[in-house]
Amino acid sequence: KQRKVVKKFGRSFRLAGFDALNYCLLAEGKVDAVIEADLKPYDILPLIPIIKNAGAIISNWKNEPAEKAGNIIATSNKKLHNKILGLFFIILLLIIYLFTAYIIACSLSFMILILLLFFKFIPNNISSKI
Repeated sequence: KQRKVVKKFGRSFRLAGFDALNYCLLAEGKVDAVIEADLKPYDILPLIPIIKNAGAIISNWKNEPAEKAGNIIATSNKKLHNKILGLFFIILLLIIYLFTAYIIACSLSFMILILLLFFKFIPNNISSKI
């Protein structure tokens, strides 16, 4: 199944299933960043010394030690690392903003629906007094 995907997209497509390969490419200087989510300690712990000895920077998305595993970012230099972490922060703020706007819109829609139902089902003589 993987071979079909590679044939379809050609050599420009990189499979994300080979964790060690991506980090070794980073250590060799062939890629500038590797970003992965939900890694287990056994996925990342053996790779940390290789990455650090190559001069790369590795942490989780909260800029905490990578030994905690989870969501990992590894970059070729500190400037790029900070830039990507900053983008994560901006994306997180955007998600929070959109989620909050969605909740407010749903709440307003629900209140309007309740008011419409209230005025539709109350007798006319009562609604004229309101």
